[in-house]
Amino acid sequence: MKNNLNNQNTSDISHNLKSDPPVFIYIFGLAMNLLIISLYALVSFYLLVAWLRFFRQGRGMSDQQKVLSLLTIGIATVFWPLVLPIAYVKLLDATASQS
Repeated sequence: MKNNLNNQNTSDISHNLKSDPPVFIYIFGLAMNLLIISLYALVSFYLLVAWLRFFRQGRGMSDQQKVLSLLTIGIATVFWPLVLPIAYVKLLDATASQS
């Protein structure tokens, strides 16, 4: 009886070792996720600082315009992966129409 249980436990362990992917795949996946999140946060921070610099240069805006501008900056900072390419295409269209 003991021998049978012992054989069953070792066969379960060897089966689990064969079916589970290696640990380095999990570590690599975690590292890639951390890299992507860090890149997103870094670019978001850079864009927020740049856009706030432009906002501070704006003069003659009413309080309502300032609130709407800050709201737009906040939304654009969160959704920069969508906003930035769209803004770049519009900038290219504007420069192409001027020349």
